[in-house]
Amino acid sequence: MSESLRGFVATGSGQTTVELELAADRATLHFHSQWMGDAAPFELSLALHHTIVGSHSGALKIESARIADRAVPLPPSDGPILLEYARVPAQPAGPAGSDVMAVVGRGTDPWSLLLWLHADAAFDDGTQLPVEEYDPPPSELAPVVKVLRELERPWKLG
Repeated sequence: MSESLRGFVATGSGQTTVELELAADRATLHFHSQWMGDAAPFELSLALHHTIVGSHSGALKIESARIADRAVPLPPSDGPILLEYARVPAQPAGPAGSDVMAVVGRGTDPWSLLLWLHADAAFDDGTQLPVEEYDPPPSELAPVVKVLRELERPWKLG
């Protein structure tokens, strides 16, 4: 049995969407963003595998990353880079709003899963060493780092 869950953040200036496809012991996370000033949409997919880390929620180990048909390297890490998720009873997304600008939407209504970067998921974003010491170079790591930074805050998926 497979399941697809989706969440988004959107304003009049663009949108970022996170979609998680769960199937047995594997999962795929699709990340898409298009914001004002971007030359083209940004899309990246992460191949994930369920793992156990001793917490009360689910954990997904990032195995690989792709942009279209091209493999993208994962950033250096002392251990696996993990995403964590928790299922909750269906929750309303609540009213959209911001003190800065009107928000078209955030999240999915109703949502039933929270997804975020696991607290132990330490990685080198390409800034900890001189550039010449990285193989592959930080510019090749940047797409995955961008997605991991977005996942540092919880995403509501439904």
